[in-house]
Amino acid sequence: MSRRHASIFAQPIWRLVFGAGLVSFAPVLVRATSVPPTTSAFYRMLLGGLALAVIVLLGRARKTPGNRVVLGLTLAGFAFAFDLFFWHRSIHIVGPGLATLLAGFQVFVMALAGLLFFGERLHWHLVLAVPAAFLGIALIIGFDWGGLDQTYRLGVVFGLATALCYSTVLLLMRWTQANAVNRGFPIVEVAIMSLACAAMLLALALVNDESLAIPDVREASLLIAYATVAQVGWVVIVSGLNKVPVALAGLVLLMEPTLAYVWDILIFSRPTTLLQAVGALLAISAIYLGSSTQEE
Repeated sequence: MSRRHASIFAQPIWRLVFGAGLVSFAPVLVRATSVPPTTSAFYRMLLGGLALAVIVLLGRARKTPGNRVVLGLTLAGFAFAFDLFFWHRSIHIVGPGLATLLAGFQVFVMALAGLLFFGERLHWHLVLAVPAAFLGIALIIGFDWGGLDQTYRLGVVFGLATALCYSTVLLLMRWTQANAVNRGFPIVEVAIMSLACAAMLLALALVNDESLAIPDVREASLLIAYATVAQVGWVVIVSGLNKVPVALAGLVLLMEPTLAYVWDILIFSRPTTLLQAVGALLAISAIYLGSSTQEE
């Protein structure tokens, strides 16, 4: 890497940009695979978790977290397994773009949880953002819900279920941090969560009779690429997240669903009208507006 490129990546904002751009390819790789949805999710978390575990064993980050932290991380890993379980199915049905937009609705679930359980006040941002987000989605999928194909409707429901599951992950992580007596290094915690997630995905694959076999080199390459893109992207994002103003970070991270929608159009030839494009922009803007309720 040249000195100029090194100086660019030394700036947290550019690490966020790079990470968000990298992660935007994750749903594209999921859609490109032919293995069952749970299988691709399993290998993402297994490969990522094992890689982190090896780094921990070879490095010095061996501080063991306390029992409450391990419990919280394990539960968060289980919840993330269901997040990926629904998200991957949504990707295969409605496409990477819409599935990722629907997953972004977690900001509204989190805002509602804050209002109901944590005594947070209702912000005007949220009052405007919720109807705007659903209007945006309606413009994308159409206003005649009953006229949509049953499988397509299920894909939309799976996308919204992803948002609910991811919110559960975030709430469990919040509980873990609040009740931590002895925390380990972040890489140790992510490794524990990843392997717990892989274990639950293995159980879900067995229950749903989904084969974990990798049919050929092409599929193996796609799964390795998916695990690499997802893990490296988020490591890069986390490395710069706390060093950038919250509002700016939230805006930059919206690159992920935006680019995922663009890749869906360019790579998978998703048919998109001007009205649907407006709907996507409206939904993305509403997600950002909803996330800004957590900044005040």
